[in-house]
Amino acid sequence: MLADPPYFSHNVVSTRRFWIPHGELDERLGVLSGGYEHVAPDYRIERDGFPTPLLEMVAGGAGSLLLAGRRHQLRPGMLFAYGPGIPVEVVTDERSVLRKYFLVISGREAEALLAAAHLAPGSVAMVADPQPVVDIIEQAIRWGQSNVPRRARACGVALEYLTQHLAHQALPADSADSGALASFRRCHRLIEERFMDMRTQAAVSALCGLEPSYLCRLYRRFALESPYQHLRRLRLHHALARLQAGASVAQVADEVGFGDPAHFSRAFVQCFGLPPSRARGRPTSPTAS
Repeated sequence: MLADPPYFSHNVVSTRRFWIPHGELDERLGVLSGGYEHVAPDYRIERDGFPTPLLEMVAGGAGSLLLAGRRHQLRPGMLFAYGPGIPVEVVTDERSVLRKYFLVISGREAEALLAAAHLAPGSVAMVADPQPVVDIIEQAIRWGQSNVPRRARACGVALEYLTQHLAHQALPADSADSGALASFRRCHRLIEERFMDMRTQAAVSALCGLEPSYLCRLYRRFALESPYQHLRRLRLHHALARLQAGASVAQVADEVGFGDPAHFSRAFVQCFGLPPSRARGRPTSPTAS
């Protein structure tokens, strides 16, 4: 069994990591290694740089980052990248230890891809909603830890998808302190928690205590969907779970606020790529679009 790369930190509480031998990688673009780390309270990393571009994202906790001579306070949703000749220091807050993801990137197109995502090595950015980024990196980890054929190519596809998402969603790091972002996150959390209590965008706006036009502007700025699309997506995923548990299509359509089962079926197909009748009793989810 091959040893882990020497740059893997041992100062962690728990971790899920993978690495792929250079011989399996595409010369154009690839993911050399990656993973998730729940660090220890005394975690500290100091490097003069890194041989290839490295992208990290904070999933939880707090800490400090010194990158290319600039100090930043780390918080969930922040991303940073570094590489050859770019010094970095990462220190966790021992009272709220960091939980983070990382991807070590290789290939001649790696730096250009990061630059297009507003994360050229030496840069710091953030996302208003970290979950889509987490989902993509988690998929890369699953592929990287597997023995599937062409796993390196699969991880590369995940990386390209991730950077395409960040090209549209990455924000300047100082956006973390904006009142608009705080309002968006509050409303986003309320919708996630109370989506079954609301059926219309007007109801969403009332719950959030904001004018509908302002709420829509917040979603245009910080998300890839409108408030109503967010609400509908959550309700359709709830519908999927209910169908898998054996509930009837008509019953589920009514539960999630579609008075017309035909309208529900069209929305379900648009979201999952198959009619609700085919999802009944299935143990695993179809792939959402």
